[in-house]
Amino acid sequence: MKKSMILKSLFVGLVFSLFVFKPAVAFAQDVIDQGPDQIVVTTDVDSTLNEVWQVMIDFESYRNWNKWYRLEGEAQVGSVVKAYMESGGIHLDLKITKMDENTLCWKDVTWFTNLGLGGWRCRTVWANPDGTGVKFTNHFQFSGPFRAVLKVAAREALLKGMLQENQNLKAFVERR
Repeated sequence: MKKSMILKSLFVGLVFSLFVFKPAVAFAQDVIDQGPDQIVVTTDVDSTLNEVWQVMIDFESYRNWNKWYRLEGEAQVGSVVKAYMESGGIHLDLKITKMDENTLCWKDVTWFTNLGLGGWRCRTVWANPDGTGVKFTNHFQFSGPFRAVLKVAAREALLKGMLQENQNLKAFVERR
């Protein structure tokens, strides 16, 4: 039952991405790099590296700024975090693969990644050399033998979501 619900949600996502979503519109300060198997969005944030980092690893606070999903779990390498998508009721298991002073990465370990549909995401923050705040980068890498299917089904929705996530994180941190 659970697998059929996820497959149904993936199908609905495919239909939405093909027919409903309009191309994502970047904010003026966002830098977008869309390679063949990746999406990278970088946004300037008027804050310190430590303030942005604390928001990145405080999964409980995601519900205050991230409208796409909420996270439950521990921010430590090797832990599996539950991600609940706000649209479609999709639940993902994300394994944290890297966590250092400025980078947090996870990969999808939900059952359908065994079907060759998956990806990993890294969020990185670093101080601008001129001292004018930080850059926040949100990076999604498509992976698996059927990544082409995932790219067709989800690229526009992912880009739109990543742009909005970056802007929401920026607004949340700069209001503090």
